Amino acid sequence: MSATSGRPSIKQFAFLSAGGLILLLPTAIAFFSGGFFAEARAWGLIAAWAAFLVVAVTAPQPLPRQRPGQLLLGGLALLALLTVLELGRTPAEAAAVDDLQRLLLYLPFTAAAIATFGSTRLQRWTSPALLTGTVVVCGYGLLGRLVPSLVSQTINPQADGRLDQPVTYWNAMGIIAAMGIILAVYLAADQSRTRRVNIVAAAAIPWLAATLALTVSRGAIAAAVTGVLVLIIASRSTAALRTAVLAGFVVAAAALATFPLHAFRDPSAGLTPRIAQGLLMTVVLVVLSIIAVRVQRRLATISDVELRVAAVRLLIAATAITVLSGFLLAFSSATTTNQISIKSSGGSPSRLVSARSSRGAYWDVALRSFRANPALGRGPASFRVEWLRERPFPEAARDAHSLYIETAAELGLLGLLALLLVFSGVILAAVRACSANRAAAAGPVAIMAAWALHAGLDWDWEMPAVSLIALACAAYLCALPASAGSGRRD
Repeated sequence: MSATSGRPSIKQFAFLSAGGLILLLPTAIAFFSGGFFAEARAWGLIAAWAAFLVVAVTAPQPLPRQRPGQLLLGGLALLALLTVLELGRTPAEAAAVDDLQRLLLYLPFTAAAIATFGSTRLQRWTSPALLTGTVVVCGYGLLGRLVPSLVSQTINPQADGRLDQPVTYWNAMGIIAAMGIILAVYLAADQSRTRRVNIVAAAAIPWLAATLALTVSRGAIAAAVTGVLVLIIASRSTAALRTAVLAGFVVAAAALATFPLHAFRDPSAGLTPRIAQGLLMTVVLVVLSIIAVRVQRRLATISDVELRVAAVRLLIAATAITVLSGFLLAFSSATTTNQISIKSSGGSPSRLVSARSSRGAYWDVALRSFRANPALGRGPASFRVEWLRERPFPEAARDAHSLYIETAAELGLLGLLALLLVFSGVILAAVRACSANRAAAAGPVAIMAAWALHAGLDWDWEMPAVSLIALACAAYLCALPASAGSGRRD
């Protein structure tokens, strides 16, 4: 559906509203434990199907005509069909119903997104809307650390100090922050965007970086780096490269500034030091945002020599911020009667240099299950049962922490075929979209690369707040070639 000039008709308004609902859903569901539990998924499912039904009535072609979209939706439909057919043989029927519910959310969401994102009125706002959503989610989580006296959040003992609110899982918060950083770099560098979009995107980078640092998520950090590298390659833009360099120093400065602020990192510390260090970190982030905006405004005209000078200045600023934070921390510790317990925990930065993880054991059990039943697997949600039977140590685990390995174990080769269809559609869409409009496609392509990596390391598929962002980007790529054009997009 193409945008028309003037006021939209009632039919067009309903169509655009359905697209707006699709863009809003990932952010809304994040505030309900990321959509992990049944009630939140049910409401998300209702919203997705409502959007799709509106699209079915108002769009001339509600289902995609092009091969990438057909492959993507076909793969999701096949996963849902396999899950239904396997319900009778799974050893964990209730959990398998949860899997089916997620797929019945993802399928109409993706179909409605492909149809509505073909509209240039929605297409131009897709990436800014997704960035805004990540900033809102990460901003809420960060506010609990910056202003703990005003924003009180639940302390999850399992998080062990890592930032997990509002999604309630630190690694999910980490990948949301990582995708936000990628989108911010993409929009800050995109010279076809308005100056206002460039500036706001650059200003968001330090806040997203602080969120990522507080999750101490190694996989999310790797996904962020991967996504930015893919963005540079896909865009083939000097502006993207320069903005990525700027972002690298800003992200490092924001992350380093959090390291010595132990009370800021520990939500169980005394309120007085948390307030003091939260205020200090707020000042640091504001300063970094100002620096990012000022440097970003000059990137279009800055020479390579000036770029190197700016990089040195940013490095000096990052070092100064870290040293200043240390001195102020020492001062606040000496003047407060509250004792801050500093322990080596999941929230400690030392975790970033550790390779310890239970994933190898999860994957080994899942792969043995696949080898025993390669055709159909053990059934949806069966990994948790296999883990209880085969686990080498007494630790609870409901997911194999890898979309690909878990699909193989639970749905066998047919499940892997369905995933292959999904990713074939995404890859084909990415190739076509880059050929049609490289500047518009580079950001969503980078998001998909980051998500695909992280989904192989964690249970992103079970967190709709994470996977809906990726599916929205996949749908955008499927829709882009049909309506590609030139000119400003905001």
